[in-house]
Amino acid sequence: AFKKVSKIHSKLPPGGILVFLTGQQEIEVLVRKLRRTFDRTTSSSASSTTPVLPAAEQPDEDAGLFDEMEDVGRDDFEIGEEAENDEEEDGESEEEDVEVLGGISDDEGEEEALFVPPAERGEEAMPLHVLPLYSLLPTQAQLRVFEDPPPGTRLCVIATNVAETSITIPGIKYVVDCGKVKERRYDTHTSVQTFQIGWTSRSSADQRAGRAGRVGPGHCYRLFSSAVFNDYFQQFSKPEILRVPIEGVVLSMKSMGINQIVGFPFPTPPGKDNLRSAEKLLMHLGALDSASPKLRITDLGKLMGRFPVSPRFAKMLIVASQQPGNLLAFVIAMVAGLSVGDPFIRDQDVIGDGKADDDDSDGGLTEGEKEERKKKRGKWFKVMQILAGDPPTSDSIRILRAIGAYTAEQARSPISASRFCKSHFLRPKAMEEIAKLRSQLTNLAQTSLPATPSVSALCLDPQMPPPSARETVQLRQILLAGLADNIARLDDTFRGSKGSAPVYVTAWGTKHEQFRIHPASALSQVRPPPRWIAYEEVAGREERIAADNSHAVDVRGTDVALSGGPGGEPRRIWLKGITVLDEAWLPQVLPASLCRDGKILEQPAPRWEEARDDVIGFAVPFVAGRWELAAREVTVRGTDGAKAFAKALVEGRVFAGCGKAKGRSMAKGKAKDIFGMLEPYLTTKPAALLKEWSKTQTKISSLVTTLAVAEVQTRASLLAKWKTEPAFLLPLYLAWVPAEFHLALRESWPPVAASGEPLPKLVKALTGVMTRGDDDKKGSSHGRTGGESEDDSDF
Repeated sequence: AFKKVSKIHSKLPPGGILVFLTGQQEIEVLVRKLRRTFDRTTSSSASSTTPVLPAAEQPDEDAGLFDEMEDVGRDDFEIGEEAENDEEEDGESEEEDVEVLGGISDDEGEEEALFVPPAERGEEAMPLHVLPLYSLLPTQAQLRVFEDPPPGTRLCVIATNVAETSITIPGIKYVVDCGKVKERRYDTHTSVQTFQIGWTSRSSADQRAGRAGRVGPGHCYRLFSSAVFNDYFQQFSKPEILRVPIEGVVLSMKSMGINQIVGFPFPTPPGKDNLRSAEKLLMHLGALDSASPKLRITDLGKLMGRFPVSPRFAKMLIVASQQPGNLLAFVIAMVAGLSVGDPFIRDQDVIGDGKADDDDSDGGLTEGEKEERKKKRGKWFKVMQILAGDPPTSDSIRILRAIGAYTAEQARSPISASRFCKSHFLRPKAMEEIAKLRSQLTNLAQTSLPATPSVSALCLDPQMPPPSARETVQLRQILLAGLADNIARLDDTFRGSKGSAPVYVTAWGTKHEQFRIHPASALSQVRPPPRWIAYEEVAGREERIAADNSHAVDVRGTDVALSGGPGGEPRRIWLKGITVLDEAWLPQVLPASLCRDGKILEQPAPRWEEARDDVIGFAVPFVAGRWELAAREVTVRGTDGAKAFAKALVEGRVFAGCGKAKGRSMAKGKAKDIFGMLEPYLTTKPAALLKEWSKTQTKISSLVTTLAVAEVQTRASLLAKWKTEPAFLLPLYLAWVPAEFHLALRESWPPVAASGEPLPKLVKALTGVMTRGDDDKKGSSHGRTGGESEDDSDF
């Protein structure tokens, strides 16, 4: 591209030049090189001796020139990366991205191959007014391409594909097309989003050629041969629905009552794997009912569909609205920032990526320039550290702090906000978009979310303070609710070289992939690294599609196909948008589809707790079926819960202390209930309920099964059951006590009042039965001897 621009500028009549490249970094490299070669200061002597006529006074040679031109030959260059989004890792030589594919075209031959810029030949040339144009460029800088170039100069715009169809730059007569485009590709199997550089489509190439001569005769120079154009260019670019996650589309369709998503007649049908991945994510978020055959949308899903953001972010907003305090306002600002994208200027952009151009490397800088670069980089890191907090816990919190500070400066004056962006390395355009989206989401939350104290107190506060330490913890938990399936754990088995970045294992990754925290993250340098993290995005290293479209290669590493197979090196993948997690949060926040409790542990055995009126046990949770967490207390249901409740019931602990009970007192001064009075006379010890062999005992299995089927495992549920079925458990309990107590129990059952207090009449009758027996008879004929231990068999 540099050679072609140099030849056009040196040999062809006046007229603007538009060059299409693939990304910001390539553009900056070429801009610097052209400015050095055709600098206005170095061409001042030529300007003084060779007058440059105004355009109106130039000889009208254009028509004849273009009439005589043959179809210009095309050099085949495969050039680096990047188009619209410039979020990938940078800092390595841009020259690695250039590969000569087809040699020199026939009609240019040796002259093109041996071309030397005029300045290097000792000749003077008209200065070039070189301007970059890409999406992340500030608005004022973008508008400069529409201004007239300074007198005595030629306009040269180096652009991404933003200049392909959306705008027309006046005065452009020559277009140089590299034939490449960088697009974001989404892997439905791994959820990895990768920027891939490959041939553009034929329709896009025609659009680029159409930029030449919009206001007069023009010509397009293509840096690829007609054979490449015919053999490897697709007719049209892939529609966006095939290149991005589509959970938002699926949620919108479900909201409209379209339940059969996979078989829906899309104009361009996305892959079935992509559709199923979207439905799976929505189930994890609670937007779809997994128990429904057609995966119908839930009430939560309908509410999520009202917000014009990713379903993940919509879930965060709804969760925040249910929390007390000012969390909703924080989450709205955070979601606005995450939806727009990273607002920070990268450190390479701040200091200039010296490694991308050998002439700009430290070796070619003066001591003063080196010192200035060092100061800029140091200031960038200091600002990022301040915004991230101490210690840094989340990249999303860093964005939130930046938004709050920017909003306060914006409330003072636009000039103050502009200065703040410059001093804190923020993109003004991105911050303006975030402010607009934040206002929109605030209004939408006030009208769409259910009325809660948090929603009622919501307002667009221009002086939003930074979150406190407690609020930061809550915000991280809310982030986990939206990123439930995007969690990773530190790989303890990885043994890298000293100083190498830590490696993580994700829930869905394979052994042929190495996940690392992106260098731009606030957590990338934290040591020791956090054990558990949530991530917003998985980004593969940039890939370049081979010239024949046969495979992809890593533009930053060796020229090896990324097959991901066992024979190659592990594929390195970046994790972006990091949030540090506490392991204890996972079982509490993650849905049951992602975090399931294993089998209830036998030791310590499940127990009924009076304070909770529930059966509590311990289980080991498993995250995504692959990670085992520390054992935690869980509510026990089913057979295990019924066994523990039955044991507490027959021991006399369930209704103990519900009222002033007559009879012998229990430990800690609590009164015994009816069951506690009869516990010494039971024909089978309560501990037998927890034994493995207890299922062979009819009276034990019958009692446990009845409680489990009736779902009676708490005191409250038992009292409620007795209201509707007074004889519940009577025949089963009679099998546990001697016959002399049966009459009294039958006459006064249930044995407790509605409040849980023992019936005085029953207490008196049972006491009479007890006093008529002697101690020996109580120990023998009632089925248990005084010398039996709790572990003895009942046989």
